Amino acid sequence: MIDVKEFARLLGESVYDIEFTKADGTVRKMCATRMSDHIPSEKAPKKSTEIKDGQTYVHVFDLDILEFRSVTVANLIKMEQSCILST
Repeated sequence: MIDVKEFARLLGESVYDIEFTKADGTVRKMCATRMSDHIPSEKAPKKSTEIKDGQTYVHVFDLDILEFRSVTVANLIKMEQSCILST
């Protein structure tokens, strides 16, 4: 299993297709990133996005709906580097 800091680092370097179980038990698929050049300036985080010790989730940017979402890393089912937008 990937840890929280590694998950955040990878998403900061590329775009990934991820699949995870949401808190309500449903499965969600998302094209996600943390790369600033793929996040519109008006949506950019206003405060630090540094991962703190003990943090179990990562805020990621959903490129389909153009909004941030939280992903609990322990609930990650699949993560594949996306051929869309990855650079």
